[in-house]
Amino acid sequence: MSMKRFGKAAYRIANELVARSGRAGIFQRLLPRIFPATYNLGIHVVLKRAPFPRQNALRIARLATRHGRLFRPFSSVIIERHRFQNRDDWRRKFEPIRKEQPRSIDLVERIKQIFGNSVRYNEDLKSSEWPNRIDSYEFGEFLGQGCNAAVYSAKLSNSDVELPNSKYSIGFNEVTDILAEVPPLSKVTQKKFPLAIKLMFNFEHDRDGDLHLWSSMGNELAPYPNAAKLLKGRMGNFQPLPAKHPNVVRIQTAFVDSLKVLPDAIERYPDALHTARWYESIASQPKTMYVVMRRYRQTLHDYVWTHHRNYWTGRVMMAQLLEACTYLHQHKVSQRDMKSDNILLEYDFDDEIPQLVIADFGCALACDNWQVSYESDDVSLGGNTKTRAPEIATVTPGRNV
Repeated sequence: MSMKRFGKAAYRIANELVARSGRAGIFQRLLPRIFPATYNLGIHVVLKRAPFPRQNALRIARLATRHGRLFRPFSSVIIERHRFQNRDDWRRKFEPIRKEQPRSIDLVERIKQIFGNSVRYNEDLKSSEWPNRIDSYEFGEFLGQGCNAAVYSAKLSNSDVELPNSKYSIGFNEVTDILAEVPPLSKVTQKKFPLAIKLMFNFEHDRDGDLHLWSSMGNELAPYPNAAKLLKGRMGNFQPLPAKHPNVVRIQTAFVDSLKVLPDAIERYPDALHTARWYESIASQPKTMYVVMRRYRQTLHDYVWTHHRNYWTGRVMMAQLLEACTYLHQHKVSQRDMKSDNILLEYDFDDEIPQLVIADFGCALACDNWQVSYESDDVSLGGNTKTRAPEIATVTPGRNV
C-alpha cells in the first residue's frame, strides 16, 4: 500500500470520527470553541453528509492486510537497515552525490618508474655487449684532453646500425683543459659517432705487462659496476659503485690494448707517446687503457657560457647534482676533482632541462673507507691539489694521521 493511499484513507477515517463525535451534544458545544476556523469551514457540512461508506472501509482493510504495513509498522525500517548494510546498495544509493577520493600515490616510486622505463635514463633497456679490442672501434674527431687522457668520438667499426644510446647521445667535451670551443653537433654527427673513448696516457712504456696500468688507472672505473670483477686481484681493496645511476657518467666497457697513435697525437700530446725522448728502453708492445663511455653533449662550463638559465632549470640541475653526490657518499666513493669541466650535460633541445652527470673519476677514492693513512710525504693524498678541502690541504704527515 502506497503512502498516498494510506494518507487518503487516514484522512477519511479522521473526518468520519470527527463527524460522528460532533453529533454528541458536548462535542457540538466544545468543537466550535476549540477549532473555530476548522469548524466554520467544513465540519458543519460534514455533519450533514451521509455516513462513511462501508465499501471504502472494506477496501482499506483489504489493502492493509495485503501489504502488511499497518500491522507491521517497523517493517520498512528493517528493510532500509538491510539496504544500508549492503555495501553495493549503499554505493548505488549515494552515487550521484558521492565524490571519489583520490588514491594516495607514492611520488618517489612514480619518479623511479618514469626514469626506469625511459631509454634516455636507463640504457639497460637496450643493453648489448661491447668489444674489448681497440680495432673494433673507429675514431672520429678530437674532443678534448687533460693531464692524464685524451678523448675522441668513436663508433663501432664496420657498423651502420645505430647504437643503443645513440638516440640521445649528442656530444662529449671532457676533462680539464678544452682546447677550443666545440659548436653544437649536427644530427648526422650524433648518429655517426655516438661514443666517446678516453685514451689514457701511459708514461711508463718501459714496463712490461699491464698490471701497472690497471693499478694506476683503475680509479677511472669507479662508476663502472663490472669493475669489481675486472680489477679483482689487481687493485687491492678497490670498491666501485655497485650499480649505475642516471646522474653518474655511463661507462660501457674498459680494456687494455696496444697504443693506437692517432694522426694528431704527436701534435697534441707528444710526451704521452712511446716516442718521447726520455725513454731508453721501450716495451715490445706499448699498451694503455681505453675507457668507452657514452657521449654527452656539453660540459657544464660551456653550458653556462652559451645558454641562458632560469630559476627552475637551475633548481633541477642542482637537484641532479645533489642526487649524484648523495649516491656517491652512500657508497663511500669520493670524486675528489669536482669542477664544471667534469660535469657533463645531455639534452636534445636548447630550451629543455639537461640531464646532468658527474664524470672523470681518475682522482677518485673508492676503497669503502673515508680514511687515508698519511704517515709520511711519500704517501699520496690523491685528488686535485687545487680543489682539496682546507683540512686536507693543510694536514702534516705523522703517526696515526
